[in-house]
Amino acid sequence: MRHLTHRFVAVSEDVRTRLVKYEGLGREQIDVVYNGVAPDLQLDGATRDQLRRSFGTGPEDFLVGTAGRFDRIKNLPMLLKSIEAAREKIPSVRGLLVGNGPSFEQVKRLRDDLRLTDTVVMPGHRDDARQLIQCMDLFVLSSFSEGTSMALLEAMAAGVPVAVTGVGGNPEIVIGGLTGWVVPSDSVHDLKNAVVEAASHPRKAKRFADSGRRRFEEKFTMEKMLDSYRKIYKEMT
Repeated sequence: MRHLTHRFVAVSEDVRTRLVKYEGLGREQIDVVYNGVAPDLQLDGATRDQLRRSFGTGPEDFLVGTAGRFDRIKNLPMLLKSIEAAREKIPSVRGLLVGNGPSFEQVKRLRDDLRLTDTVVMPGHRDDARQLIQCMDLFVLSSFSEGTSMALLEAMAAGVPVAVTGVGGNPEIVIGGLTGWVVPSDSVHDLKNAVVEAASHPRKAKRFADSGRRRFEEKFTMEKMLDSYRKIYKEMT
């Protein structure tokens, strides 16, 4: 197929590197176009509080969550164990894991084994997942690998602080110490520290969230993505 294709597109620099290394493509053939999303309407305070209450979360609680497909590569056990560890220091930490997939039951069993049944809610697939992301005090992506996560971009667009593992395209989206927390892959200890810091230092979390939103507007909007593809098509025709 390489001989029949004039241009390739990767959704991150990490994916471009992998295409060169593992698929034998020439780097000069590959453009990087980051995924883009259109921001959802911002929830008003009353609606946000009502949604949080529906999951047993009060205004005094710190809600850590994620949204997406429940799959082994998402490493949701790391997130659960980090929530468990963080609660030893800050009992008000709670969890909201939105989505479904092949590892749902396994993750649910681990949640119960960690005695987090009453503090981590797993509602399954929700059509209002983008609104639920806005209800979180910290959005977490604990994956073993990522390209450009749409849910991560949606969290940044909504002004939600984020913490991610330093894998795949994550470090290209989140600048550690500036627009969020970037932690080593599969390190429960480091993610726990990020959760504790976010819950203990709301001003810092707000600063990261504001910087993350600005970075989203500069690089990851739907219009930025469309413009990049239009440019490629124009060059090719």
